[in-house]
Amino acid sequence: MSFSAQVKEELNEINVKSNCCKKAFLFGVIMAAEIIGEEIVLNLTDKNTVEKFCYYLKAIYKIEPEQNEINRGCYKSTRLSFRSSKICEFLSFSDTFSSDDEDEEIMYNYLCCDNCKIAFLRGAFCARGTISDPQKSYSFEIKSSSGTRAMLIHSVFE
Repeated sequence: MSFSAQVKEELNEINVKSNCCKKAFLFGVIMAAEIIGEEIVLNLTDKNTVEKFCYYLKAIYKIEPEQNEINRGCYKSTRLSFRSSKICEFLSFSDTFSSDDEDEEIMYNYLCCDNCKIAFLRGAFCARGTISDPQKSYSFEIKSSSGTRAMLIHSVFE
């Protein structure tokens, strides 16, 4: 198991109690999604993240996404697809984020406490992040499909 996979496993074991922080985790994972037609489509490689995401999605929004396993040699992922106007609204916001005062205020509606910010970053990392073992070298990244989404993630770090 890679170091990144171990870190993701530990992060997914964290029990989140408040609904606002569960939503924040969902929004962090959603940063890796795309909208195809009217569906939100998400490909995740970490099985624990898939389980946590589906659990929170059902608990908060009463949505059970369609799941399809994708196997390409040693590459395995789960493709999740579902519909949700609330999550589409967040994705639209993330695709136009400009880090001005108005967008920062809107962001506060999605991430209303410091724990929400942590949950959001945890979700973003579990969906698209990697980290190397600090005893060998050090590298940490969260991939993003667009510059505006990367800017949003960066603004949460600040």
